[in-house]
Amino acid sequence: MSSQNKELKNLLVINSSARNGNAKSRNLAETLIGHWQKIQLNTKIQHRELGNQSIPHITEEWISAAFKPIENRTQDELNALKKAMNTLKN
Repeated sequence: MSSQNKELKNLLVINSSARNGNAKSRNLAETLIGHWQKIQLNTKIQHRELGNQSIPHITEEWISAAFKPIENRTQDELNALKKAMNTLKN
């Protein structure tokens, strides 16, 4: 099977520029997405915004939780992980 016949099911677009409308990388990404949608009609496109979103600082609780089994995590560690995940999910 040639690579032209393969279908991409999911495409993740990560924007990391702090500029919104004037970012060349954002404009390029949108142009590429537009072309991609014309040739891959069934691709699910998901956008993640990192450039104009506050990402939480890594805390001691987060580090501790990341390196121990789930069943050994304290409530503070679970809260630190949950806070980071909720911020990054949006």
